[in-house]
Amino acid sequence: MLLVEDDEDDFIMTQALLSEIDDPECALTWAQTFEEGLQRLLEGSFDVCLLDYALGERTGMELLAQSATAGVEVPIIFLTAQDQRRLDVEATRLGAADYLVKSRSAPTCSSGRSATRSSGRGRSRPCAS
Repeated sequence: MLLVEDDEDDFIMTQALLSEIDDPECALTWAQTFEEGLQRLLEGSFDVCLLDYALGERTGMELLAQSATAGVEVPIIFLTAQDQRRLDVEATRLGAADYLVKSRSAPTCSSGRSATRSSGRGRSRPCAS
């Protein structure tokens, strides 16, 4: 699983939530910048990507658009701290598999696993390369 997130605290929270899931095959890879996230997505070696809206001077929306243009097939779950319907609609239009508002609850992680299964990209190897 790839997490594209510029905030270290959010990375630590996501890592802690994933550690609560009893799935030793699921590993989390962290990309801290827009550029690193795009590079990792282009590699295509992840089952699912959690993508934050705010990525420094760039946005997750821009990354979604560039990923779609480049033919990235990894399901992307768009994350934001803001519960705004317009962001949900725009993220979905740009190709996001799902949209989640950040919280400190485990459903964020289980939704990521559901998106992986429903996309048909679930693999019998670790979530990250």
